[in-house]
Amino acid sequence: MIHPPLVVIALSVILLSPGALACEPRLGEWARVEAVETTLELRMSSGAHLQIAGIEIPTPQGRDAARASLSTWLGGQSVRFETVSKSEDRWGRRMAFILLPGIEKISVTEALIESGLARVQMDSAIQDCRDRLLAVEDDARHAQRGLWAVSENRPIDPTDHAAFAKASGTILLTEGRVLGMSHSRSRTYLNLGGDRYRDIALSVSSNVAKKFDQAGVSLASLLGKNIRARGLFDT
Repeated sequence: MIHPPLVVIALSVILLSPGALACEPRLGEWARVEAVETTLELRMSSGAHLQIAGIEIPTPQGRDAARASLSTWLGGQSVRFETVSKSEDRWGRRMAFILLPGIEKISVTEALIESGLARVQMDSAIQDCRDRLLAVEDDARHAQRGLWAVSENRPIDPTDHAAFAKASGTILLTEGRVLGMSHSRSRTYLNLGGDRYRDIALSVSSNVAKKFDQAGVSLASLLGKNIRARGLFDT
């Protein structure tokens, strides 16, 4: 069976319309940052290992740049943080929002995204801060700061067939108007191009579709609307 290039949507499609919710950190724990690891996790004086919530960095070079900035901002500093994961992962890490030392209400997550050193990772942990972080990401992208200066990191055109081979297997952003919709037993497909066999389609599982319904946005309501989506690209 021939299928179009697919962006598999894990959590979110963003309507291209204004509006943002306030993101107010409620942070109470303190510890000193002993080291910023190559994985970008923070090793704390309390023994905790913290993973910065809400960021993704698409390239190894980008991770090196982010680590250098984190080491400058946080190395040896006492910071306030709030863990947002219920338990440690298999490597003993907790996901957390961390405040920049001496700057109230600015998180390390936001600072990395604002600098173009990271982009927003769509995860339930950032739900309260999602709109604010996406607005910050938009500003960095339009200013072409950091990773946004590289064309491969910018949203891909749904009809740019020449770019598809480079993007296969990566998490990417795409923007376009929803021109059509189809269904299988377990998925809904949103077509962002006029050629349903060659242009990008968004693949949304039934479980994710339920999350859209719970958020008050049915997939059918997206027909004809301009949207931005991010997810795993599969050709």
